[in-house]
Amino acid sequence: MDTVVFLGQVMPRSMIIGHKSSATNTIMGGTVQVAIRCEIANSNIRLECDLDRYEEQYLQDLWATAWDYARMAVNLIGFQSGAGLITVVDTIIRPRQKPDLMRTQLAALSQQCTAYDLNSTQQIAGIVSSDIAVIRAFKDLVESLIIPNNAVVNCARVMDTIRRMVAPSLNEKAAWEEMRRVLNVSKDYLTFITEASKNARHGNYSATTSTPKLMEVLVRAWAVMNRFLEYKKSGDKPLIDPNFPLLA
Repeated sequence: MDTVVFLGQVMPRSMIIGHKSSATNTIMGGTVQVAIRCEIANSNIRLECDLDRYEEQYLQDLWATAWDYARMAVNLIGFQSGAGLITVVDTIIRPRQKPDLMRTQLAALSQQCTAYDLNSTQQIAGIVSSDIAVIRAFKDLVESLIIPNNAVVNCARVMDTIRRMVAPSLNEKAAWEEMRRVLNVSKDYLTFITEASKNARHGNYSATTSTPKLMEVLVRAWAVMNRFLEYKKSGDKPLIDPNFPLLA
């Protein structure tokens, strides 16, 4: 038996909460059983996950499952107490190893961002801060890395947000066409993102999204958002070849 431990905390620190519970769950498409024990003391989270044998390929799925369980426990407290609470699980202790910080940074996503770099954020900050819809779209995308189970829904919502910002006065069909035209994105490229979320958007959480497909959804969503930023930087001029090849 191997035990993987995750550590985290509940925010804000002004709410001091406690909780203890346990459950049995599965990861890796239901092929690996996990016994989870959750204890929250003084807003510090400790999740002990027992498996027959831990393998590193389980990491992302196990982390997401444990984090979901902790979030569930914290949300129960938040609902009963009427308190807004944030659950963070950011440290792992692998079997017979020392604590290690978890990382949610993906190089494949960073590579999609050409509209700005971290030394030139002023122009983009002006674009983003001037529209609450763009602010929320950024929140949805970054949150997708923190809460993977929400990623496909978040990414699809961002596509809808961009569509509305690009063509607010057009009907839905015409707005999608205009979005594809000005950002130089194919219909199939966008449909891959929006269709991936269909089950979850309609309350069917039993159908999971495979890791490779989820990664492709994220990469495409990042690329489309980057195109939108480039479009706004250009003064709302359509993006065309060769600088902006068709995303297909």
